[in-house]
Amino acid sequence: MQPFTAVLTQGVVVIPMRSEADSLFNDGYGTREGNSVLTLDPVETLYNMDRGKVALVDEDANEKLSFQEALRLFATDDASIWTRFIVYRDLRTRGFVARKAEGEAGFVVYERGMHRKQPPSYHVRIISEGRPEKVVAILDELKKTEKESYEFKLAVVDRRGDIVYYGLSEKMF
Repeated sequence: MQPFTAVLTQGVVVIPMRSEADSLFNDGYGTREGNSVLTLDPVETLYNMDRGKVALVDEDANEKLSFQEALRLFATDDASIWTRFIVYRDLRTRGFVARKAEGEAGFVVYERGMHRKQPPSYHVRIISEGRPEKVVAILDELKKTEKESYEFKLAVVDRRGDIVYYGLSEKMF
């Protein structure tokens, strides 16, 4: 199967073909703008490039980008893109649909088979081993998450890229 063409235009990844956009959208990827345009988040783009489902073309240079080139390009705006990609890939390969959490580096995650049928069940915050994190910020996020009726999960990524998930609740503190 030929990969779908994604176009990087003005820093945004767009799937211009309606049928390809519909296919990806139905699988839980991207955000619709209007009736036909689908935009992909950088981690969604990288994941689909890694799977061979999407080929990314830079509109300005009019050339196809490799996975490594796309990763370097996205890393200029998001220093934690690799860690986010690792967690996203892990969640998707486990059958979950993960969407970028509003204003944060984590994800909201839908139960298997429940995307667009029910609200997300989990909020996953990503922490990299060796990077300091403020406990107060994690607690604030935990409180906000519980108000929204999500389960809070902490994804801790070690230096080798291994992920351990921890469930947290305000009752624990």
